[in-house]
Amino acid sequence: MRSIRTLILFAVLFDLYSQDSYSQENYSRDSISHWQEIYHESSENYQFDTAIDAAERWVKADTSNTTALLELSSIYAKAGIHNKALKTLQALLLIDSLHIPGLNQLARLHTANGNLDAALNAYEKLMAADSTNGYFVKKAASILLNQKRQEYRTYIYMEKALDLNPTDINLRIDAARFFMDRRAFYPADTLLAGALLIDSTHQAARLVSAQSAFLQKDYDHVVELLKGFDSDSEYFLVAARYYGISLFNLEDYSRAIDMFKTISMLDEKSDYPYYYTGLSYVFLKKPAEAIEAFETAIEKATSPNLAMYYQQLGQAQKSVGQFEKAIVNLKQAQFLNEDKEILFQLAESYDSYFADKAIALKMYASYLELDTVENENTLYARSRMDEIAKELHFKKKGE
Repeated sequence: MRSIRTLILFAVLFDLYSQDSYSQENYSRDSISHWQEIYHESSENYQFDTAIDAAERWVKADTSNTTALLELSSIYAKAGIHNKALKTLQALLLIDSLHIPGLNQLARLHTANGNLDAALNAYEKLMAADSTNGYFVKKAASILLNQKRQEYRTYIYMEKALDLNPTDINLRIDAARFFMDRRAFYPADTLLAGALLIDSTHQAARLVSAQSAFLQKDYDHVVELLKGFDSDSEYFLVAARYYGISLFNLEDYSRAIDMFKTISMLDEKSDYPYYYTGLSYVFLKKPAEAIEAFETAIEKATSPNLAMYYQQLGQAQKSVGQFEKAIVNLKQAQFLNEDKEILFQLAESYDSYFADKAIALKMYASYLELDTVENENTLYARSRMDEIAKELHFKKKGE
């Protein structure tokens, strides 16, 4: 068996160095040390071509030296020559199939190349070789979490990883997200609470805790968690969004407006802060400011919410008697999103603006065909249809 492995090893090495007419030369221990020294010095100085040449000569001098093969694979990987890095690791693992540094490097290389199944396989071999190593099981669990495929297997690996890495905050966050995706908020919140006990200032842990609270509509807790969030943090804009919308949902409209103004200054391309600013002004009964905010949201809009922005603009204009403008914007909203509520608002606008109620009558009828559940709007639509029908009848009779 060993002779077969040796033949395969030489075949792999021959393939690697075929351009250099591979042959095993006679090297003294001094010359091997010489190439080692050149390799380490050039590698440390990022002189990859020189380092690769020295490492290849080192391996040629001692083909069964796993340290030399590992270093050669490493410098290939650093230089971006991943195919040779993988082949060198294959040669190494023929010598020692459970070589832990070699398997770890193989896993990292597969991960970098996006070959997650192969990376997972390498980490599982590492777990078998060292079952108490928290790093290997954590990496395997991380791959499974990213793949989002094997739920039970992910849970088992994640649980073991947490047992072996109880103070790893990032692992706790990843595990919490796994549970949040499944609406399992109790285990998610337990993990996140533990993360904040370890480090109460951890920005990512605070943000994900707030996201969990937001999904549960616990807006007071969102505000509590994100109060004083570091404005220099890479997560600030995301945190500010949750904070601002939570203030809005808590009807703290003035503070919400201040938050959305901050966001719009930091993220000039974003449209949603202006939308929520407009809604806040609507509830504060400041229609002129609301109209201006909705118009800006439309100007900046890149999101699929454009119909909603037009709808709210039309409603704000309708509230101050700008029925002609309201009709234009509500029509645009209806064009983008054929929605029964928008149709009702259009019918109301036509009813209020035009003396001829025939169009309004048709729109109320079309709305009632779409909305068959009795509610305030359907009752109003039927009432107006009756009144308009009577008006049209008497008008016609008078003629």
